[in-house]
Amino acid sequence: MLKFPTLRKKTPPPPPPYKTDWKEWEADLLVQCGLKRQLVSVYHSASGETRQSFVHGFDLASGELLLDGLYPNTGQPLNEGEQCWLQINSAAGIYNLHVMLQEILGGDAHPLLSVRVLESGLVTNRRWRKRVYFERGQMPQVSIKLGGFPALQGQVLNLSQQGAMLEVCGENLRASSQLGRTLRTRIDFSPGFCLELRASLKQCRFTREPYCHNLLRVQFQLMSADNRGLLDNYIDSLA
Repeated sequence: MLKFPTLRKKTPPPPPPYKTDWKEWEADLLVQCGLKRQLVSVYHSASGETRQSFVHGFDLASGELLLDGLYPNTGQPLNEGEQCWLQINSAAGIYNLHVMLQEILGGDAHPLLSVRVLESGLVTNRRWRKRVYFERGQMPQVSIKLGGFPALQGQVLNLSQQGAMLEVCGENLRASSQLGRTLRTRIDFSPGFCLELRASLKQCRFTREPYCHNLLRVQFQLMSADNRGLLDNYIDSLA
């Protein structure tokens, strides 16, 4: 009996690890961004920091951009292989690019960053971070330590990788809540799962409707890799 070889379907090659489906308007936008020396926001999700840069040039064939060094340069440095987000304002909306740092060029005095674009898209919402909102009765409880004051008890109204909006019922806290000061928070997400995070107070608003309460907008400070991973996983599970 004749045996015929088994024909195997050809496996399509894996997609390249960078963006290749560039549109003409994207190239035009990057050209104008470079010519106008337009500021580009750079968000590093691992640290929660947002800084700024310029686009010096790009090569769409390889999906690479050449960026100026990040400003301010006092934050956590980016390492080769790390990923971050770029955001460019345009007349059509907000242009977001998900990039990976390939190489740091130049000296410490004026570094240049070579990044490879993984994906991009045009959105109308300026936020590039996932944000989750909680319904009444399901809000995580939070304990807030403000300097030498007794711990305040409240709840989390909404949450992102970078910060949260907290509600604290009771008297007006604006007089004792200096903007920019560091808060120590403990957020109880569920039985057996809590995170202790430091945060900066960005806004404090008091209202009497429908009851007396304070709304505190906080931005998380640099956290450990373990806490960052736990927070990201929690938000991803709800977003």
